[in-house]
Amino acid sequence: MNTSELYEQWKQTVERQSAEQALQDALLTAYESRFGAPPPEITEAVEVTHDPATLKRWVGLFSAHSRDEIDAALRAERGDATSS
Repeated sequence: MNTSELYEQWKQTVERQSAEQALQDALLTAYESRFGAPPPEITEAVEVTHDPATLKRWVGLFSAHSRDEIDAALRAERGDATSS
């Protein structure tokens, strides 16, 4: 792999990470503006999620649903819907 290819690969990685971080920040900001500071479980779920499609789907969830609906949806996605 030459220098140009390495640079392009690095650039794409940085752009992807920047977009991911922007979505994560937007989700936490939306939650906070609607409900106050997000609980640690919400913050952790957002921060450990790296799939752009999931983060984009959550934008609608965080902007249109209740706190309880958000919590239930995130717990269900993590597979621990039975915990309280």
